[in-house]
Amino acid sequence: MSIKKTSSSHSTLAIGRILKISLAFFVVLHPAALIGVIWTVAPAENRQTLDGSTPIAWIFGALVFLFLIFQAPVPSRFQRIRIISFVFIEGLFLGGFVTYFESLFPGTMLQLSFAAFSAFIGALVMLSIPGVRRRSRTVRVLLTSITGYGAFVLHNLGVADIGTPIIKPWGLVPDSVLVVPPGLVLALLLIPVTSRALVLKTERAQTLPVADTEALHIWYEALGLVFTIVWPSTKTPFGIATNHRLILGQDRHKAN
Repeated sequence: MSIKKTSSSHSTLAIGRILKISLAFFVVLHPAALIGVIWTVAPAENRQTLDGSTPIAWIFGALVFLFLIFQAPVPSRFQRIRIISFVFIEGLFLGGFVTYFESLFPGTMLQLSFAAFSAFIGALVMLSIPGVRRRSRTVRVLLTSITGYGAFVLHNLGVADIGTPIIKPWGLVPDSVLVVPPGLVLALLLIPVTSRALVLKTERAQTLPVADTEALHIWYEALGLVFTIVWPSTKTPFGIATNHRLILGQDRHKAN
């Protein structure tokens, strides 16, 4: 009985730490995204329509991200630096990608980014409540999604009076013939998808062995949550890359 209580207390402690570190990563993500935005619009001939903006920021971010994923394992003392580098590069990629493609698909990319951020905020708020974490999966996804929708509304209300043509609240495009903006529809669908992925990832933390609820493993779990912003799936590239290395290692062992 005492073993079960100890395991449960370790899992609860791990989830609390994971959510706190995820919040810190979310803060780091924003200035990195701003750098991506500035880098993308810097060469633009028309800052109102972003004509002539460059894709270099998000391409550079994607390439560095792939390098970090598939690079050889680094010593444990450098693992936290590697994780923070992941977060910074994710922000750089996100800022550049959303800004560049918002100029190509007005009213869509900004709404999708609002949706991803809002779902993440909803997860941080609701899943930090122990009573919510004890509810069924369906209830947790529902509460996280509802909170995410609330944050999504606040995001759009916050930019409604900015007056910059490139920023389109609710995805509304003046010359569009569509009654409902497609960006808004996609965003409303993305929120529950991202919320479910976040809930499932938090569930996984509750089943971690006690030995894995310490130090770097918690940082990587937090990184997995933050990466859901750009990859709303329970399978992260980190896990895919790890499995890829294991498969390659097994194949080489068999070959020898």
